[in-house]
Amino acid sequence: MPDPQIAIFMLCLFIVLVLLGFPIAFTLIAMGVGFGYYAYYQGGIETFLMFLIIIFFIYLTKIPIRLWKMIPW
Repeated sequence: MPDPQIAIFMLCLFIVLVLLGFPIAFTLIAMGVGFGYYAYYQGGIETFLMFLIIIFFIYLTKIPIRLWKMIPW
């Protein structure tokens, strides 16, 4: 979408989310992250998913082995 359409979509989405009852601060943070991601990486969803997978496995390796048995997976 061209930039003017994105701006109108952002405004409409913000108004709808605030009227649904979401706090304004969290709505602005989520929209900033989401539309910032869209602006910089329009075709790179795989990059973002790979980043999440890497962060998840880094997190798992920092958990002691004895605690892995407690996690109900």
